[in-house]
Amino acid sequence: MLGVNSLPPSNFSDAPWVVLMPWLDDYVSERAALLERLAPGEAWWLDDSPAETSSGVELEKILEALALLFVSGHNAVAFADAFPTVSGDLPRAVLGLEARPTTTVQRLTDSATMEGVLAHTAADIFLVPGTSEQTVRDIVYALLECAILREPRSRLSEDDGPPDESPVLTQLVDDLTALASWRRLRGQHDKPLLVVDIDDESPEQVQEIAARITAIRPLDLPDSGQGDPVDEIENLLAQLDSRETLALHERLLALNPISLG
Repeated sequence: MLGVNSLPPSNFSDAPWVVLMPWLDDYVSERAALLERLAPGEAWWLDDSPAETSSGVELEKILEALALLFVSGHNAVAFADAFPTVSGDLPRAVLGLEARPTTTVQRLTDSATMEGVLAHTAADIFLVPGTSEQTVRDIVYALLECAILREPRSRLSEDDGPPDESPVLTQLVDDLTALASWRRLRGQHDKPLLVVDIDDESPEQVQEIAARITAIRPLDLPDSGQGDPVDEIENLLAQLDSRETLALHERLLALNPISLG
């Protein structure tokens, strides 16, 4: 799915930002400074449309900033009120979410349409087990994208259909891989990644399953590519000349740093 930065102005709504997102009307006087720096124009969010703003700016950065503002300051506003032009009849797939936020949305609502999402607030999403602030921002960002598009259905591919794999499974593999890399960095190669608690009276087959899961160790999963931070620091230090090394040790790392002079 293409990011909004790659789309031409004709793909975006001609309605003012504040019509697409009424909560932007709160950003006047002193609060206006939070938005003024994001795009040209003294009050672009009140006077201009996304189609106009998209010329010469990175819309993705604007949407990231708006998502942060919404989650921090408007998390009690229902999405239906915050994004009134987003139709509840749209398929939920128009959000184009990755595995982690998709899992959260599935736990939030059983509806396959946007109606189930729009009935909730950002505060509701925070209550979903296993949800982080970044996940909430990702969902709000997707709603912002839908709100500024002239035709949100354009986000759907003709090949879009039922996913080949549950997003929960994708999320689980990603999380276990990251956890395994962290355990390797800590030298905890033999520490199990998962512990399964079952009753002693459980069938033998179930006990065998639990034993296999508990036997999974960090070295059983691929390295996530984070690398060893100690090696990275050593490589960086090796590239410093004698003057830079002296400044690092005597100015930055010393218990009693000397003056820059």
